[in-house]
Amino acid sequence: MFKDLILVVSEKVTTTKDVIRIRDGERPYKLILKEQKLRVHENKIIMLDTSTMTLEGTIYYEKRKAEIIQRRLMHSSLAQ
Repeated sequence: MFKDLILVVSEKVTTTKDVIRIRDGERPYKLILKEQKLRVHENKIIMLDTSTMTLEGTIYYEKRKAEIIQRRLMHSSLAQ
């Protein structure tokens, strides 16, 4: 009986380790997708034509463009 209990516990530990391994393996993929979606959204902001916008819209999007570019420059300089 005690051996059976040890086997059951051992199987559960192995299963838990597999679940953790799978979960941790998926995390980078999900993070990559999230970063790609953010980059696409930011690229749309950077390429946005503000010439037909109101003054407030132009100011907002020009500020957002500058923030995005600044963050990307800082990120690229940290990566080097």
